[in-house]
Amino acid sequence: MVRVTKEIEVQKETYELAIGIGDFIAEIIIAGKDGFDGMDLPNIIVSLTGDLIPALTGISGVGDEFNENRPLFYKTVVEAIYESFKRIS
Repeated sequence: MVRVTKEIEVQKETYELAIGIGDFIAEIIIAGKDGFDGMDLPNIIVSLTGDLIPALTGISGVGDEFNENRPLFYKTVVEAIYESFKRIS
């Protein structure tokens, strides 16, 4: 199998938002793998405050890119979520 590496150029805020969403979702999935319980809450809260909330602070800068090139925006989000999920598989 031949692998190809592609680079895409997006705004820093778009990338950070995508990574924050992906990491937060991945943390929820990790928490539920062995059955969700109260011991999982600290990890989820840490991810929320450490990954998602900081990413949301730059969301105002994402609007232009979203309006100008939605396919690129969605591609960035999906690829970032995929990268986050690779660490839990």
